[in-house]
Amino acid sequence: MFQFANPQYFYLLAVVVLAVLLDCGLFLVQHRREKKLADIPLLHRLTPDRSRIRPLLKRILLYLAAIALIFVLARPQILGGGTTQNKRKGIEVIIMMDVSNSMLSNDIQPSRMERSKLLVSTLIDRMKDNKVGLGIFAGEAYPLLPITNDFVSAKMFLNDINANMVSLQGTSLAAAIDLANNSFTQEKGVGKAIVVITDGEDHEEGAVEAAKKAAKDGRRVYVLGVGSKDGGTIPTEQGPLCDIDGQVVVTRVNADLGKEVAQAGRGMYIPVDNTSMAQDQLQSALKQLQQKESIAASDDAADEQFQAVALIALILLILEFFIMAIKNPLFKKVNIFNRAGLLLILLALSLASPVASQAQTAAYRQVRQGNRLFMKHDYKGAEKAYLQALQSEPRNGRIRFNLGDTYMAEDNQQEALKQFAEAAKTEKNKTVKAMAFHNMGYIHHKKKEYDKAIDYYKEALRNNPSDNDTRYNLALAQKQKKDQQNNKQQQQQQQQQQDQKPQDQNRQNNPDQQDQQQSDSQMSQENADQLLQLSRQAENQTRKKLQQQQPRQKALIKNW
Repeated sequence: MFQFANPQYFYLLAVVVLAVLLDCGLFLVQHRREKKLADIPLLHRLTPDRSRIRPLLKRILLYLAAIALIFVLARPQILGGGTTQNKRKGIEVIIMMDVSNSMLSNDIQPSRMERSKLLVSTLIDRMKDNKVGLGIFAGEAYPLLPITNDFVSAKMFLNDINANMVSLQGTSLAAAIDLANNSFTQEKGVGKAIVVITDGEDHEEGAVEAAKKAAKDGRRVYVLGVGSKDGGTIPTEQGPLCDIDGQVVVTRVNADLGKEVAQAGRGMYIPVDNTSMAQDQLQSALKQLQQKESIAASDDAADEQFQAVALIALILLILEFFIMAIKNPLFKKVNIFNRAGLLLILLALSLASPVASQAQTAAYRQVRQGNRLFMKHDYKGAEKAYLQALQSEPRNGRIRFNLGDTYMAEDNQQEALKQFAEAAKTEKNKTVKAMAFHNMGYIHHKKKEYDKAIDYYKEALRNNPSDNDTRYNLALAQKQKKDQQNNKQQQQQQQQQQDQKPQDQNRQNNPDQQDQQQSDSQMSQENADQLLQLSRQAENQTRKKLQQQQPRQKALIKNW
């Protein structure tokens, strides 16, 4: 949408109109004086070097330049056609949400998890100038959204949180706090808070130590305890969840542990119920943290268009300066300042600006429309708008980047990859190139094509080495690639072991097998006891190895 940032300067046009009227009045007075002095044709013959058109042209050029400068002061803009940086004063908050099965209990309405999501959504709405990051945890902790001031994306990720996002059940507060503590930016002098939303049924150890370490690093740990003291059952499709003994599980909030962790993290424990008291208390506590002014990019910025108008004003002033009021002796025979020449010059000047910026303005208008439709989740309409913009500017990398984002939203990954590749090829801005490579890596990452994802993430970091999001995704892809390779090796080993096992169903009618069974039946009791003891020793050694390699394996005993 086209607009003027300072429309009040258009009142100066009245001054220009008054100046034109005054100049016309003076011209008429001077013309009458010349008539009284002498006959006009005779006067022209007596002053052959005097030009009748040049003074008028110089006045017109000055007035047009003045009008152009007034338009410059009014600042013509196209909304959504560019980016800007806004100064914000706030803190950094990492929110870790418990997504274990116990959070499905409905002792807090509608459920612990839904109540937590509503609390976080309201908290994000109140943040304004702060930065927020999201993470989830159960038996393990995972980041969901790196720290950002894009609250729209934060709420989108928040809506998708569910209890199936972490396969290893349990509740590991230590893993959640450690992950959050490592997710902040390196910026100094800004308040940093870790908000852990959980029922407090910690099935692991080390939560208090992790909170102390976070406090030592300058982070405050706030624990929001979700659940009631009486507790509630955990609903499943088969009915209430039962433990390994067949007893119905009753989950209760562990307020004592939450208070201990919050105290160790120099924060606060806040119980969550069906009222808004918890979010009010948390908001009040976060306001007490040190705030620092930061710079945040705005995607809905206005693209300034005054440069073209200022250029026209400069050209008009230069022409006015070099045009003399009298005829130049060197160009007496060249008469370009007649009425026809004057009209052609004015026409060319009037058409210079629209012709020069027509294609660009149309493209920005389409981009702005596409941005609006994208925010409304009308991806088909946004796609159409971006494609129309590309017709005017086919080598505009930013338009192709937006189009690639639209295809990603439509789950058209193949077309998205094409647009991001073209954007990375045509765009000169390294930040935009890095964003294109990042998204290409993200698409392959989601498809578990880790080799391609790693290559694109590295290319993104070559263009923007300070991008923490890409650096994190690269490390995650490398870890998942290693885990994938380890899983394949384990599957191959298991397959080999299964191939080596005898087929019992084929041995029933095998005479050799019967002979072997008779031989086994004749085994002495002493040999049998020795074999049993060796088997127990091997089993104990195996358990010790598993405990060393998987310190959180015990969380599997409790699947809530």
